[in-house]
Amino acid sequence: MNLIKNMKEKINQLDQKFFLLVENFIPNYVLYLKNPENPNYIQETDYVFSSIDKINGDAFMLMNQMHNEIDKESKITANLTNDMERLKRENALMKEKVKGLKRQSLTAEGMFDDQLDWYRDQLTVVIVMLIGVILGTYFLSTLKLDFKQWFISLAIVIVFGFLFTKLALWIVGKWQKAAGNKMDTIQ
Repeated sequence: MNLIKNMKEKINQLDQKFFLLVENFIPNYVLYLKNPENPNYIQETDYVFSSIDKINGDAFMLMNQMHNEIDKESKITANLTNDMERLKRENALMKEKVKGLKRQSLTAEGMFDDQLDWYRDQLTVVIVMLIGVILGTYFLSTLKLDFKQWFISLAIVIVFGFLFTKLALWIVGKWQKAAGNKMDTIQ
């Protein structure tokens, strides 16, 4: 900002010098044109023209200085823009890493809880099945079945156990897919 103020002040000074010269120049120049041999008029006209040349030279120097400063600022701005773009890309990568870490931390925290619940459920199923086998064996032995009836009863229990297991796995699979989709949407 300081540079802009300095440039503006210099431009205003050059404008003031030029307008002061032109303000007094017209009557003197008319007198010079009427009497071109008068040394006073010649001297004043030469002074005005040399002053205008000096103002033009100063303006040209100021213009070059402004162009140099603009070039410097353009280079700095280009470097800053490149840095900003690089930082934006790094920021986007960091955001993706944060999303991944959040997803992993949520699954890692809940994973052990779900596994413990899963193992507890499996242990409960095994205990219930063991009790069912013991009770089933006891009840089947009290029925006094022959070999064919025993075989048919065993086949029915195996088929129903197979169907129950498939149904349970299907329900658990649906539940895990629903939980997995919820984990994917967490951000």
